[in-house]
Amino acid sequence: MKRFIRTIWRWFVSWNIGLFSALISLLAFRLPFFISFLIGVSVGVIYSVYMKKKEKKDRLHDFKDERLKDAKKKVRKIGQSLWRIRSISMFSKLSRLYSICQKIIEIVEKQPDRLAVAQPFFNTTLDSIVTIIDKYIYCR
Repeated sequence: MKRFIRTIWRWFVSWNIGLFSALISLLAFRLPFFISFLIGVSVGVIYSVYMKKKEKKDRLHDFKDERLKDAKKKVRKIGQSLWRIRSISMFSKLSRLYSICQKIIEIVEKQPDRLAVAQPFFNTTLDSIVTIIDKYIYCR
């Protein structure tokens, strides 16, 4: 339903911009009606395509933000579980892992194109790490 509403909105806005540009070219520049009509249609179509590309880019950006937020939550959980571990060797390994995970998230925040490379890490490895740590803490 959202997609339908966005499409209707995009058509409405682009149609109005096309109409406005046709009126400006007709009245202000005193061009013939047919040429003004073509200018209005072309401006409306171009603006509709522009809005559609921007909408896709925004949806992709929202997806990236959602994945990063989820990864930050998991890394925060790793950081919180650091203080429940009593073994010094396990604490040092986990703190190293925690810092590496934070660096990966920082890199993805600075360079969003790298999310595709880091996505398997976020989906599988980070989930497994959190699960193993929770089970380790629970068994101790």
